[in-house]
Amino acid sequence: MYCGRRRTTPTEPPCCIAGHYASWRWRFTLETYRATQGISVKAGYLAVETHQERPGLVRLTLTPEPPHTSAQPPGDRRVRYVARFNDGDAALMHTHEILRWRLLDLQTRIYRVAFERAIAAVDALDLKHRGIYLDPALSDTARAAIAATKQRFINARRRKDRLFELAGYLGIALLLLNLYALSLT
Repeated sequence: MYCGRRRTTPTEPPCCIAGHYASWRWRFTLETYRATQGISVKAGYLAVETHQERPGLVRLTLTPEPPHTSAQPPGDRRVRYVARFNDGDAALMHTHEILRWRLLDLQTRIYRVAFERAIAAVDALDLKHRGIYLDPALSDTARAAIAATKQRFINARRRKDRLFELAGYLGIALLLLNLYALSLT
């Protein structure tokens, strides 16, 4: 059965048959469209690393496999936190959005920030993720600082969301007021 409505893009679902969304043809079309547009969602592990020779600097790494954290040498490089994200690139982008004013080197993703703040920024993301590893050598004060900073990031994001929601409601109210004013004339 064909309803007569044309799709403008391959990402627009068909409208005529309710069960047609999960058909193989629709999935193939969507995957082909994403492949031609360069759109791909890949799971990844976002890690926060520190280096003994560079105190006060952290490095964010995104890898398809979890980094080795079982036997960390007490030497130079140390993995402080690892989280698995369903979309690793989006996680890296959102973390950069939080830490953007502290960026030192874009290519190597080095930021001048305390590692507690970087861990809190990664953990506070509103993306589906799971914390895999937290450095067991962290003190209780560092863990408390991470929790407090994470809560500050979450509260700031909620305030920003409420502000944009309020702006949307004000826009709708102005449109309705304009519609009402024009209908009186």
